[in-house]
Amino acid sequence: MACVSHRRSVLLSLLALILAGCCCGGVVRGEDPQGEVNLNKNTAYNNALKCLQNQSVECPFGTALNESGVLLVNATTQQQFCGGTCANQTLVELSCISNVLADFRFNNDATITNVKDAIQSGCATGNFTVNVSKNGANSWRVYQGSSWLFLIIIAVFTPIMYTST
Repeated sequence: MACVSHRRSVLLSLLALILAGCCCGGVVRGEDPQGEVNLNKNTAYNNALKCLQNQSVECPFGTALNESGVLLVNATTQQQFCGGTCANQTLVELSCISNVLADFRFNNDATITNVKDAIQSGCATGNFTVNVSKNGANSWRVYQGSSWLFLIIIAVFTPIMYTST
């Protein structure tokens, strides 16, 4: 009886692993989001975020750039960030983002150039503050669900346009 119970638990464990692999698919490290072209803004934005997931394992914990646009590099991690591969890897990620969505804005409203400048300045001076430029403040910013807003506007105004003519 114990053998049957053990087999059942092993089979359930294997089934759980298979289902986890099938259902929890998502972004794979090392994926190149630059492979797709002519994308709508939402897809391009999501692919730009995938660029940030191609991170170096040699970077000090917490220093990897994410969608916030903040570089969390301090005096103790500066040498490892700038002297190792982290700064270069972050610049590669920014180049990837630029190739996917040139007018990308981080959550802090920083541009790709703002973050690049902060890396160069930070490695030289130790100040990794990302200065957000007000130039280009009219750049198109993507929000999830913006296509739904567009469809709602069309649905509301289309009947008005046809009834007024």
